[in-house]
Amino acid sequence: MNKTNLKILTFIGLLVLSVWFLLNKTQNTPVTVPENDEVVFDESEIPVEENILSDMLVLNYPTSGEVVTSPLIVTGSARGGWFFEGSFPVVLTDWDGLIIAEGVAQAEGEWMTDEFVPFTAELTYTIPAYGDTGSLILKKANPSGLSENDDAVEITINFR
Repeated sequence: MNKTNLKILTFIGLLVLSVWFLLNKTQNTPVTVPENDEVVFDESEIPVEENILSDMLVLNYPTSGEVVTSPLIVTGSARGGWFFEGSFPVVLTDWDGLIIAEGVAQAEGEWMTDEFVPFTAELTYTIPAYGDTGSLILKKANPSGLSENDDAVEITINFR
């Protein structure tokens, strides 16, 4: 193999590694700190604090107070315990609590874990005739129906 081919292969290898690094850097990766407090993560992997809704749920879009349009694509990550059979309910209400859209968030990976799993949901709605605010409610899947297993997070959104 001559020097030119070696340089080309090295360049391609570095390009592939760079693309891989950039793709992995932009994902909201959960942070793990071992018991000995040794930091094993890059600070760029920490989700933006406003996106952390609970220890079980991180919402990438929309964020609280954001202006949204239909169809609303909801994205984020939830711990596996938030899902049942890879999904959980999502509800959109108007300013008065009237449900204007319901949907299901689907896991985009193996959901039978204690780790964060990315999800996506799509809600199609008609803008309410009155009021320009509403709520996005993400409900923990609860196949048991027992109230002690209920959980939900809610953010305020604005319609456009």
